[in-house]
Amino acid sequence: MRLTGVTRALAVAALLVLVVPAAAEARGGVVLFEDVGFKGGSVRIDRDIPNLNALDVNDAASSMSVRGGAWQVCEDANYRGRCIVVDGDVADFRKLGLNDKISSIRQVDDRQGDHGGYGGGGYDRPGRGSGLTVFQNVNFSGGNMSFNGDVPDLTALGINDEISSLSVGGGVWAVCEDIRYRGRCITVDRDISDLGRLGFNDRISSIRRLR
Repeated sequence: MRLTGVTRALAVAALLVLVVPAAAEARGGVVLFEDVGFKGGSVRIDRDIPNLNALDVNDAASSMSVRGGAWQVCEDANYRGRCIVVDGDVADFRKLGLNDKISSIRQVDDRQGDHGGYGGGGYDRPGRGSGLTVFQNVNFSGGNMSFNGDVPDLTALGINDEISSLSVGGGVWAVCEDIRYRGRCITVDRDISDLGRLGFNDRISSIRRLR
């Protein structure tokens, strides 16, 4: 593993804590880079890290290369705060509002609804199968997550009140302002490029599949 242009603390942490055996190369993983465009010091990760302070790379990543699987990156430790799921390279976290803000990371590929606070909510990786995909920004852009079942509280996924557009791949869905399907709800069965037009921009807290 090569580390260049990083602090002494980062180099020591990477060598002592994250020495990845050759076998890990075949299992994929991610590489976090200090600078945008996959430049600067780098650290390879092939397992869940609830607190990147342990590797001295907390709030220090500007780009990421995905070598396999889908990964959730979060602003706060223990997968809290705003999170996004990525399954491809991210050359510039500034475009997602996460530059130098990532504090925890975990693999979510093929772990539907059984990780931490997901609570069987039907979490799925973006673009796989039918269901509902929600996006951080209007016009189906920004961080995204896909679902194939009910999610009573989006806080656990770090996207509560963070949804601006959505795409329906199948079924009919209810999206609600409050957790546990309370407050004002609307029924959707087609794509919505701007939830602000319905008064729902950054206001969705729970999702339920109706049929």
